[in-house]
Amino acid sequence: MAFITLRQANVVASPGGVVKGSPLTNSEVDNNFANINLVIGFREDLETNQTDNLVAAVNEINADVGNVSLLTTTTTSNLVAAVNEVVSTVGVVDANVGSLAALTTTATNNTVAAINEVDASVNTVDSNVGSISALTTTATNNTVAAINEVNAAAASIIPFAIALG
Repeated sequence: MAFITLRQANVVASPGGVVKGSPLTNSEVDNNFANINLVIGFREDLETNQTDNLVAAVNEINADVGNVSLLTTTTTSNLVAAVNEVVSTVGVVDANVGSLAALTTTATNNTVAAINEVDASVNTVDSNVGSISALTTTATNNTVAAINEVNAAAASIIPFAIALG
């Protein structure tokens, strides 16, 4: 642990500080600076754009991180915990939505594109089948029921047609 040699006792002391009670020698002043550098590190070792002073470097990091109190996650005091919360939520969404790779549409990398593809296919089927409301059978809400009704009617007429020759 680094320590600082102080000249007088009425100065704010740091843990491990030594009060000398007399003026410091050049060597003691040099040692104090060296010990401060050991405790807080060297500016040239900063990996921020701001390397002129520690306050500017910390402010740069703070600006990059942003105001964590504005997070809309449950956790707003810790950026890593908030990101982990989002990641776990995405995992739940993925589990509920399913894997894009399992899509049988030609669009397999985008859920919206796959849905639009299916919707276009349904519209094509609807236009080829026709409007269910235009059915003249008594079954007007189900295509299969309407076909079965026509089939049953045809089955009852066919024996008469055969008998009539």
